[in-house]
Amino acid sequence: MAAILTVTMLGTTLPTPLYVIYQAQWHFSAAIVTVTFAVYAAAVLVTLLLAGRSSDQAGRKPVLAAALGASALSTVVFILAPDVGVLFIGRILSGLSAGLMTGTATATLTELVPAPAHRRASLAATAANMGGLGLGPLIAGLFAQYAPHPTTLVFEVYLVMLAAAGASLFFVPETVFPRRRPTLRFAGLGIPERGRGQFIAAAVAAFAAFALLGLFSSLVPGFIGGVLHQNSHAVQGAVVFLMFAVGTVTQVALSRFSSRRVVLAGLGLFLVRWP
Repeated sequence: MAAILTVTMLGTTLPTPLYVIYQAQWHFSAAIVTVTFAVYAAAVLVTLLLAGRSSDQAGRKPVLAAALGASALSTVVFILAPDVGVLFIGRILSGLSAGLMTGTATATLTELVPAPAHRRASLAATAANMGGLGLGPLIAGLFAQYAPHPTTLVFEVYLVMLAAAGASLFFVPETVFPRRRPTLRFAGLGIPERGRGQFIAAAVAAFAAFALLGLFSSLVPGFIGGVLHQNSHAVQGAVVFLMFAVGTVTQVALSRFSSRRVVLAGLGLFLVRWP
């Protein structure tokens, strides 16, 4: 299950080091690159709000299969994309895939292990999520630098990875019974009064962290190439990978420490790195 989550999230960041190539081909600005990331984030958010409970109704495996299918459609769109407008469609499908996958995969991992190991399952889901996000730019950068057809071959290989993930889904047991037809609607964001303040504070911190992470991911390949004059796609992808890799290792290494202290330390580091 963790491997399926990793492969899916890998696909969401696969185009990151390739936007420099798309820019050279189709002559669009860095602002358009950030918009493609924003479109992806919006698609994830809408999917979570409308279909966040779908796996509780239809079952985990059907939603996981739908997420893999959306990822495959997104990949095909990137392979066939004739212009930057079509990239937006690919990113929307990618956001749909991530929105369906993240919550469902985390819930599945938690349900597949005994209750005392739930924290370990949550940690595994976090590591698989962040690790997959980091592997995408690394793999795409290596393909773009050292293999032919930089904007298509890596996606064709990724389709094979998705096929393997789909096949492995057959070995994941279903954990939701009975199942019923899902209803896609916004059911509200009810936060219990107990712990509401802590929840909002954590949500604001997480939003700030991922907003900065997304901004950095979208701009760093162009910055490395245009400002630092380092045109290696492998280096550009490796820099983004390093950021996610450090995030993954940090979460695992600090999982036993107080959440409050870790969050405050993280916010403090944002201030240090901002200039």
